Amino acid sequence: MRGKFRWLCAIGCVALTVAGCSSNNSTADGPDSVAPTKEQDATIFDKIVDGEYIGDEISLYDISDMVWDENSSLLSVCAYKENYIIALYSGDEQSKVVTYDISDGDVYKKIEFEELLSDEAYVAVSGGGLPYVYDESVGVFYTLNIKNEKYTSYVLDFVPDDMVVSDSGNRIYYTLKDDVRIYQYITETEQSSVAYDALGQVDSIALESVDSDDSTMIVKILTDDYDGYAKISIEMQQLDRLNDFHGVMYHMEGKYLYGMADYPESVCIYDELKPRTFLKFELEEAEELDNMYVYPEGPYIFTMTESANAHVLRFYNIAGGIMENQVELPEDYAITGVSYMEDIRSMCIETVNKDGVAGAVIWDVEAISNIIS
Repeated sequence: MRGKFRWLCAIGCVALTVAGCSSNNSTADGPDSVAPTKEQDATIFDKIVDGEYIGDEISLYDISDMVWDENSSLLSVCAYKENYIIALYSGDEQSKVVTYDISDGDVYKKIEFEELLSDEAYVAVSGGGLPYVYDESVGVFYTLNIKNEKYTSYVLDFVPDDMVVSDSGNRIYYTLKDDVRIYQYITETEQSSVAYDALGQVDSIALESVDSDDSTMIVKILTDDYDGYAKISIEMQQLDRLNDFHGVMYHMEGKYLYGMADYPESVCIYDELKPRTFLKFELEEAEELDNMYVYPEGPYIFTMTESANAHVLRFYNIAGGIMENQVELPEDYAITGVSYMEDIRSMCIETVNKDGVAGAVIWDVEAISNIIS
């Protein structure tokens, strides 16, 4: 379910599915760093990150030692504002959220929960910058006040089949099993209501994203004669098919990024304000469309493919029409999630090492030694 957050925010955490990847979040042994810190020349573009360089890549920092906790299992890591990351832990006696400053590795703030969280819990940040934790196993949603080290919990009286969190963080849009209605849960009232009723229009519906103003949703629908994307206007209570849109879908303020069968290595761009203009952006490999994550500000695109011995990571600037950078992360790191650190133009990458221990890597996208475009 975490993958649903990939279109919503610049600093929201997203999950990746990697074949053969599993984490036992072991607390028996600490993270096994790949390489010691290297003395290398830095430039004004290079970030100050309290981590160890990975191999010869001065743009990749292993920060697993920073987020290691000998008494707890690391469940999830997410980028948060400027140069901070949030780590979610759970142990035998306590669950907690710890915010770190990645420039020095120091703890910035810590929130301790009264109850223990399950291994299915994760931390993320909404498009509007609100951190939250969702524990799917017990159906509890927590909003976090990092500065004041407080949280508010909401016990959900439903089991979502599918869900997305609004940019404000105060609404959860969800569907129920074998139900084609879209519901909204409002945290202020702790009540649910029907946001859109698709009964009689579709056979099934899956949520993809919701706009920042909560007025438009992108969904995947199935009918007798259609299997594809649609746009729902919550305000107008209207559903429109997006007939030519295939592959990864992203929508923000009238702009769409999508794939087309005729252009297998391209991201197509449609702007409702310029309906006669057709644009497409070439990716390096067609496989990138299967692991593509969009962040609104550029918009920027993060992709991942596999090579013989590494994960190939690429970062694209769609507005600039270029691939800004690429790097190879050794296959010893299994990638389980990514989030974008907008303020310092870096990626926070959740990992699991070969011993099954969870950790994290920071990719400095602007590292001058790696820029190829």
